[in-house]
Amino acid sequence: MNVGELVTAVQRQFGDDSGVQITRPDIVRWINQAGIDIARKTECVQDHKQADSVSGDGSYSLPTDFIRMRRVTFNDKVIPSTTLDIADQDWMSRDIPSGVQGTPQYYYIWNSVLYLYPKPSQSSSGNLDIYYVRTPAAVSADEDIPEIPAKYHEFIVRYCLSKAKELNDEYDVARTVKVDYESDILDVKDEIARPNSRSYNAVRLLPGDDW
Repeated sequence: MNVGELVTAVQRQFGDDSGVQITRPDIVRWINQAGIDIARKTECVQDHKQADSVSGDGSYSLPTDFIRMRRVTFNDKVIPSTTLDIADQDWMSRDIPSGVQGTPQYYYIWNSVLYLYPKPSQSSSGNLDIYYVRTPAAVSADEDIPEIPAKYHEFIVRYCLSKAKELNDEYDVARTVKVDYESDILDVKDEIARPNSRSYNAVRLLPGDDW
C-alpha cells in the first residue's frame, strides 16, 4: 500500500473518512513512526555500506539511519564484536594517540561510533564494510510506498489506529490494538525465521553510498 491507501485504511477503520477527528499529517507521522518501530522489531530493512580505513584511526561514525549491527568485515574478513566494558578492561592503551596498530581483530559500538582494535596500520579504500539494520526512509506524498515489506503494511495500519484511538481518549481500545499489534508482529517475524516456513524477501540495499 502507498501512503494514500494507508491513510484511507486508517480513517475507515477509525470511522472518520472525512478526516475531522484525525488529520492526514497525524496519520503520516504515525506511518513513519510505525515504519521505524517495525524495522526495529523485525530487522526487515537492511543495508550495507563501505568506508575507507585510515591509518592510526580506530573510530568511524555510523550511518545516521543505523539501528543494529549484523556484521562487520575488514579486508573481507569478519571481525567479532565486543563491548565497551571489555575494551576498557583489555585494551586500556587504545586511546593513546600512538596506540596499538595492526589489522583490526574486534569492534565495539559506543555513542553511534564504531571502534576498531587494533587501529588500522594502513589506509585503504573501501575495506571496512558494515551490514546493518536501518530505519526506513520517511514517506510523505500519497504515492510514496513505505520501505517496510508489504506483508507488514497491515501492521502500519494497526499502529496508526492505536495512536488514533489514544488521541481520541479511547485508551482501553488503544491498548488492546497495541497489544495485538505487538504479539502478531512477533508471530510473523518468527514465521519468517523458521526454516520450513514460507520465505519472504526483506528490503536489502547493496551496496550503499560511502559514509
